[in-house]
Formats: sequence, structure tokens, C-alpha cells
Amino acid sequence: MAPRGVVPTEDLPGDMRKRMPKIVTGYTLTRLAVSAGMKGKGYGERLLNEAMEKVYRVAQQVGGFGLFVDAKDCAAAFYEKYGFEPFPDDPDTLVLRISDMDPYPLKDPEE
Repeated sequence: MAPRGVVPTEDLPGDMRKRMPKIVTGYTLTRLAVSAGMKGKGYGERLLNEAMEKVYRVAQQVGGFGLFVDAKDCAAAFYEKYGFEPFPDDPDTLVLRISDMDPYPLKDPEE
């Protein structure tokens, strides 16, 4: 993860533009990948939840609007399953508002 530079509110998905300042900041999930042989086993979901928890905790201390993802290789659909919304002009760039994240910590489903 890394801090994301300022993002013009006009670039955000439609409903996210309401009652917002002209620019927002947040965090970028820079790399999230699972090897081809491990896809479909829940590792990607676990990695994403770990990243979301870290962003949520940091945002509670220093603020931020959302978690941004620059999806690669048709991965946008994966992120959309977890509430990320694509930018209207760039569907491979997605954002999840921190305020829309579940409070952490979440209980591990295997416990």
C-alpha cells in the first residue's frame, strides 16, 4: 500500500461526488496477486481483507477518503465483489470509501 496523491472529486463514481471537497486523498493498493495455481482458494480475499484492515486502521489515525486500486488483467470484477466502484472514465481504477468498510477487526471465518 501507498498514499495516493490527490484525486479530483469529479473523477469519482457518481454517488461518491456528493457533498465532497474538490479533491480527496486516500491509499493505493499497489500489488495484490495470487499465483495461477492458487486462484479460487480464498487467498486473494484474505490478502484484500488484510489490506483493507490496515487502511481502515491508518485512516482512523490520519484520515483519508478511500482505498484505490488500479486493477490489471481483468481483475476489476474481483474488487467489485467487495464493494469497490469503478471510475466512470477508467473502469480499471476502482475505489472503496473507507466509511463503507466494515469496522475491523473482522472475525476470521476459520475460527
